Amino acid sequence: MFITLILSYPASEWLCMASWRSAVQLWDWRRTFAALTFILGFFLALGSAAVFRHIPVYYPNQVGPVGGVVGMIGGLGGFVLPIAFGLLNDLTGFWTSCFVLLF
Repeated sequence: MFITLILSYPASEWLCMASWRSAVQLWDWRRTFAALTFILGFFLALGSAAVFRHIPVYYPNQVGPVGGVVGMIGGLGGFVLPIAFGLLNDLTGFWTSCFVLLF
């Protein structure tokens, strides 16, 4: 959740007593973005694996149907989310709006 919050923040410049930029620029924004996206994907995969790990524990007699329903819901997420990402980008104009939706 912390990574999606960092990635969802649009590039901006703040002026208070001092000026600083806030666009994920630790050393190079491309490397930082790639590293944060890789870490986010790793933890999302762990969450998916945890769901499939618990199916035989909670539904020992219906592993196939429950696994199919979980896979179907994941497939619907894989179909609907890219459309929602593009729609949010068109409506807001911010490239980071997809991470706002994930947050």
